[in-house]
Amino acid sequence: MTTYLHGVYSQEVPTSVRPPITALAGLPVVVGAAPVVLGTRTNVNKPVLAASFAEFVTKLGNCPASLYSSYGLCEFARVYFGLYGVGPAVFVNVLDPDDAGHMASVARAGLAWASAETSKTISVFGIDHTTLVLDDGALVPSAYALTTDYTLAYDANGYTVVTRVSTGAMGSGALPDCHLTYDKLAPAGVDAADIVGTATAGGAYTGLWCVEDVYPRLQLAPGMILAPGWSQDSAVAAAMVARGGSINGGVFKALAVTDLDPDEYEIADYSEAAAWKSDNGYTAAGQVCCWPLVTLGDEVHHLSCHFAGLANQVDAASGGTPYVSPSNRAMRIDGACLEDGTEVFLSQDQANILNGQGIITALNFTGWRLWGNRTAAYPASSDPKDTFVPIRRMTLWLGNTLVLTYFSQVDAALTRRLIDSIVDSANIFLNGLKGAGSILGGEVVFAEADNPSTSLLNGQGSFRIYWTPPPPAEALTFIIEFDAANLASLFA
Repeated sequence: MTTYLHGVYSQEVPTSVRPPITALAGLPVVVGAAPVVLGTRTNVNKPVLAASFAEFVTKLGNCPASLYSSYGLCEFARVYFGLYGVGPAVFVNVLDPDDAGHMASVARAGLAWASAETSKTISVFGIDHTTLVLDDGALVPSAYALTTDYTLAYDANGYTVVTRVSTGAMGSGALPDCHLTYDKLAPAGVDAADIVGTATAGGAYTGLWCVEDVYPRLQLAPGMILAPGWSQDSAVAAAMVARGGSINGGVFKALAVTDLDPDEYEIADYSEAAAWKSDNGYTAAGQVCCWPLVTLGDEVHHLSCHFAGLANQVDAASGGTPYVSPSNRAMRIDGACLEDGTEVFLSQDQANILNGQGIITALNFTGWRLWGNRTAAYPASSDPKDTFVPIRRMTLWLGNTLVLTYFSQVDAALTRRLIDSIVDSANIFLNGLKGAGSILGGEVVFAEADNPSTSLLNGQGSFRIYWTPPPPAEALTFIIEFDAANLASLFA
């Protein structure tokens, strides 16, 4: 039935100029091992979002700094959340407590009790409590009952604490030597193949392939991919570059942040780093190379972790846009070293040699600083969009932002109204970036040359973006000249 209208009315229509849905410029997706039995045991080979260190520990567990070489995700969480105070991050743990190769079995280890003791700590890291059996130590043993006779908990070091229940069979008096049977984490069983991962025809992912699951599960676009402790393996690094270069069928892209190999002392000093980088194929535009390791007190960290934390800290201070380089910014470290502990102190000339080969390093100049602006593609490529870290990051960020902003326009009628809406809103966005100082200029056009009738007939429209993110002021030179004309002032 048609309503009879008499009066003044209003209606709403969708805004033709669309505000941008900006991507998190540096959202890290970190692949490695975590002591997951101390957290949520099922967090294996799937993206896990954490906005804080406490959330990371709840979901994936934690370990002492002395075990960072085995649990790279804990190292990253410590650096990223603890030292740089940024977040969130996405973690993919590949250590699987249901994989026999990732666990070690201990059969009937002795545990002696004195009558006064109510609790005892087993100084073994990462015991899987679901596998622990405590018996009475008899020749024909009888098992004690969990919760009825004893309870289990983890202490701050990840060690298991057994507490006797006073009303249970272990509750009073001296006990004979008990025996424990359990499985514990064996991170040495994780290998490069676990980190690289697999993809099945049915869409099940493991390892680095889980990057494909980040947006579908979390509605967040990856910005960086890391694998601390593993990215120095050339097969892992190649997989990181491949995954970052085409996420969800090329919809999103991310920067692979890698370390050069500290293992077996292959890079004995800075002069060998460039040859190692070239020989092992660390030359992609979508890749950053970091060397050497860095330290904070007794802790040893991979420089890639600090790059990610510092880059996101700088992004946050720059309005969330990655146009400012993290180079020459203070790091939360007190030294640099090789894997064997040898200290590394580079002069600026030596650090510049590394930079000139596309390697980012640590320089102690009025404090420890990240030093270097070039991606791994340098010096083989001189294209600024591929070789300057901030411009590369801006390019990836812009692409991801455009995908998120205009995805809802897919399958709309390809009309002049749609084209104008996209061009106008994208130009307003670029003008806003220019006004904020994030770019020097930018323009979006829908050109006939980019849109032949064959493409339009297939429903394909192309928009060309001309823009200029600012390059970093990598070298400032002051030209000093003695001006003899000023001698005239002596006679004024």
